[in-house]
Amino acid sequence: MNAPKDAEKTVNVSGTSEKIDTPLTQPRSGPVRYEVIDVHGNNHGPFQTMEQACRYASRAWPLQEQDPDRAGVGWDVQVVGS
Repeated sequence: MNAPKDAEKTVNVSGTSEKIDTPLTQPRSGPVRYEVIDVHGNNHGPFQTMEQACRYASRAWPLQEQDPDRAGVGWDVQVVGS
């Protein structure tokens, strides 16, 4: 059985070397800051790095661990605007 003539044509006629007109990333509008959210939902910070935020949390609540699901059993870090 022979394939129809249309099936023999290439799908990607322009090729993969075409310049993409939309950049993959957008420039940031300002510096990224981080806040620590405690077990009660209170914000602490801002901090310039995630490492600073985590260090703060480990000193402030040495018996708690990070709670990324925010289930109310520990602290978490979130990104905030400038």
